[in-house]
Amino acid sequence: MARIEHITLVDDLDGSSADETVEFIADNVAYEIDLSRAHAAAFREALAPYVAAARRAPGTARQPRRDRTTAVTTMTSERRQRNSAIRSWAREKGYPIAVRGRIPTEVADAYAKAVESGPAPDPRASTPSAPHFQDAG
Repeated sequence: MARIEHITLVDDLDGSSADETVEFIADNVAYEIDLSRAHAAAFREALAPYVAAARRAPGTARQPRRDRTTAVTTMTSERRQRNSAIRSWAREKGYPIAVRGRIPTEVADAYAKAVESGPAPDPRASTPSAPHFQDAG
């Protein structure tokens, strides 16, 4: 069976369609935010006076903005597609998985093993404390 999943970027400010993922660092913490073209332009405009007055930190040479934005968006899109596929697979297989946040290593490993070698183990079978009921009828 073939499956095609589409990832749609949603503007983190207003829920509309987003056009790009913008990365930035503030106080040594890296952030990503999905924004429409208008919100991305407003974000860059708001930062412009601070960027103009700032000095570059050593060792922070970056690719030109146009290439970098495309690369970041593609990388983020691929990561989101993979995470979405893992979450869907985990739900189908009975693994407890949150809608957002970090995917547990055991789930990601089981998914990788299943993709490489076929069916994955049933997580309910590997839980020793889980009660097992048999149909009496």
